[in-house]
Amino acid sequence: MKRSTGVLLQKFRLPILLGISLGMLVSMSMGQSSEFKKDMVSALQGNVEAQLRIANAYQRGLGIHLDAYQAAHWYAKAAGSGSTEGAVHYGMMLYTGDGTAQDLPKAFQWFQRAALDKSPEAMNNIALMYFRGEGVRRDPEEGVRWMKRAADMGFIPAKAQLGVAYWDGVGTEQDRELALKLFREAARKHHPAALFGLACAYDSGVGVPQDYAQAAKYYREAADQGYKEALNNLGLLYEHGRGVKADGKQAMKLYVQAANLGNVQAAANAARGYASGLGGARDNVSASMWLIVAAKEDEQYIVATEHTRALVGEHDWAEAESQAAMKYEEIRKLGIQQPILGKAKANGELVAQKAVRW
Repeated sequence: MKRSTGVLLQKFRLPILLGISLGMLVSMSMGQSSEFKKDMVSALQGNVEAQLRIANAYQRGLGIHLDAYQAAHWYAKAAGSGSTEGAVHYGMMLYTGDGTAQDLPKAFQWFQRAALDKSPEAMNNIALMYFRGEGVRRDPEEGVRWMKRAADMGFIPAKAQLGVAYWDGVGTEQDRELALKLFREAARKHHPAALFGLACAYDSGVGVPQDYAQAAKYYREAADQGYKEALNNLGLLYEHGRGVKADGKQAMKLYVQAANLGNVQAAANAARGYASGLGGARDNVSASMWLIVAAKEDEQYIVATEHTRALVGEHDWAEAESQAAMKYEEIRKLGIQQPILGKAKANGELVAQKAVRW
């Protein structure tokens, strides 16, 4: 079967640590309901490959209506019959609570079973759960050990994430030379977190000579894959004309795009841009709306909301609150997670840069 991986959240398509990875997706799609019926007969007779195809069909709506509950049921059946792919997928659904009650310890156990069968996706997921303390005690050192196992098998997301651990010295001794090596290996496969890591290094001049043009190049490649932290940081380069021609309108476009994907710093940057008229006319309602959204996720912006409310007046503020409530719900539904390794810093740490403060 063809191996394919997915990203959970990404609360970071985890910004530097990517989200929990999916296992192998079943390569045989079932575009016709007749194929689904044939596989259902085989699945009911205990055929594991058919059970995986049925689960995949329900999960993706192939030849049948979408049904997360049925997908979880059939992945559990396959996992119980010893399928590594089934174990990773069922663990994922337990992790997210999609189609079944969320159960992080049980998800961890299924990932462990798949890891025994040398699944790099499962090893990677175990590592991330150790880093977060989800379903298991928090233990970054153990997380690094699992990342190394997955990376040694050539699993690209693990290489990118291991690079972060070495860069920040989390769960291991800091080794930025090794971190950059891992980032470059993963970046050659166009992995967005690795591209972002290299961009941050060139942006800050840590570990490599500072080169804003190179930073912009790598941010852009990651941003083209929808990597929200890269979108925000590329916006900062456009705003200040570093490595690219200064362009306030493009900066705002990038801030808003990243903010819509759930990046808090980008929401604050968008708010600041609308308030100052960066790249266009001032817009108090939009500025207030994005500031409210940012403050819901990061209390450092609460004081700014109080100050802004007094400036814009109750009418505009009420409209902004209404828009913010809808926008926040849209973002929440994306299921986006926050970074594992700390909050944004602008001192060379490989995480998103902080928004320019009001």
